[in-house]
Amino acid sequence: MAQAGAAAPGDVASTLAEMDRAEADLAQALGDAPQVGVSSGMPAAPQPAGAAASPEAPASPAKPVDVSPPRAEGKSKDDEAGSCNIAKRALGSLQRAAEHLCGLTGEADARCDTARGRAHRAAERVGAACPP
Repeated sequence: MAQAGAAAPGDVASTLAEMDRAEADLAQALGDAPQVGVSSGMPAAPQPAGAAASPEAPASPAKPVDVSPPRAEGKSKDDEAGSCNIAKRALGSLQRAAEHLCGLTGEADARCDTARGRAHRAAERVGAACPP
């Protein structure tokens, strides 16, 4: 018999992966650099075998390159509304995933608090960038 609050690792991992995808979608819609796994306090999803750094990688990290899409100065209201619609859908996905994770792990689990914090920060970003 399974303990209450004990979640199958695959369920938790897939829910965390869904949160990462939603955050990436939100960041892309808002024109931000993705913050997946960085500010979350959770480890990023494991990389597939063979995805490790190549032996030719420099010993010291190079200056980070900004890969975020440039924001258009003359962005139309239609483009902005479309981006906000995408961001709001991604936010909804992130919030649902956070609640699902809390259901899997239990309210007292640190992963639940962290997931809700990620959703809260995302809601603040969408609120600041998009009209209600």
